[in-house]
Amino acid sequence: MKTVLTLFALMVVLPFSIHAQDEDVLHPHGGGKMGSGSSSSSSTPIILGIEGGINYNMFSQTITGLLPNSRNEVFKSGSGFSPFFGAFIDIGLSHNFGIQVKLAYDQKKFGNTQDAIIDCEKQGGLVIDAPITAEYSNTVSYLDLTPQLRWNITSDFFALIGPTAHFTMGKGSQTNTETINSDGDCYFYINTPQQSKTFQYSSDSVNVTSFRIGAQIDLGYKFLIAPSMFLVPKVGFQYMFTTLTEDNASIETSKPLSVGYRDITLTDRMLHSLQFSLGLWFQL
Repeated sequence: MKTVLTLFALMVVLPFSIHAQDEDVLHPHGGGKMGSGSSSSSSTPIILGIEGGINYNMFSQTITGLLPNSRNEVFKSGSGFSPFFGAFIDIGLSHNFGIQVKLAYDQKKFGNTQDAIIDCEKQGGLVIDAPITAEYSNTVSYLDLTPQLRWNITSDFFALIGPTAHFTMGKGSQTNTETINSDGDCYFYINTPQQSKTFQYSSDSVNVTSFRIGAQIDLGYKFLIAPSMFLVPKVGFQYMFTTLTEDNASIETSKPLSVGYRDITLTDRMLHSLQFSLGLWFQL
């Protein structure tokens, strides 16, 4: 929380301090445009914009108490691509600094695939190892509010930094699938009408944190495509301070016949995202 408050303080205090130092006494209100090389004749220090792009999501958590080659090992990490889009307002405070506030729909999708071993009971009560492939996919959607300090490194190349707040939209969803890779007598739901080499179930994402906060940094470049209009590619990174879900306790179910059930714990469940976007900026 101290880090977040510090970022907010920098966003508010630093631009005004620089504005006071940069201001020309002969032209006290002429420094609000975003960069001197924009080729725009507008003197209004306000930009409106829209953008859309792709997240590369990176999930990780710590699971203690697992057996070797556990079916739950797959949940230790995950990655995936998902879309986001939003709109923003940018207000210039000095020749090279401004404040930008963005509201965005931000979907996070990630998953993983891994080989594992589970118990298989054959006829006569013999228990053998059954090789499986375990996989999962998880999707959560957020509404993001991101106020950032803008710094023009050059007239067209800029950086953005500030806090980001994520509010969940719905519960999210998760799908888990396991496939037995061996021939023979090993099946899920053996001796029932549902007997199959594949087991799958879907559910809500469990214990998703409804509000997360983190920091976001972006680098972008403005290309003038029309008077007062820019095409802007950006790359950014969301580093979240809040966990994706709460810590949880569960059961190791990989070897219930040969080893038995045992408790496991799931902690440090974090999700960060690398972002690639393309925007249209309109200088008023």
